[in-house]
Amino acid sequence: ALGRRTRKRKKYSDSFILRRRK
Repeated sequence: ALGRRTRKRKKYSDSFILRRRK
């Protein structure tokens, strides 16, 4: 869900989403 807001930081958002989903 944060991927849409951090579209420029795809790497950071990917790691953040993976951590928040767990």
